[in-house]
Amino acid sequence: MPISQTLLNYFFGLCFIFSTPYLVKRIIAIKSFITLNLNTK
Repeated sequence: MPISQTLLNYFFGLCFIFSTPYLVKRIIAIKSFITLNLNTK
């Protein structure tokens, strides 16, 4: 049981590490989009 749990944690950790750059880019894009909309108003 603990072995499968550690494998699951390792898998989710890898998924989080690989998805973090895309999340950061998406957040930056959303922030820039919001600031552009605020500046044009």
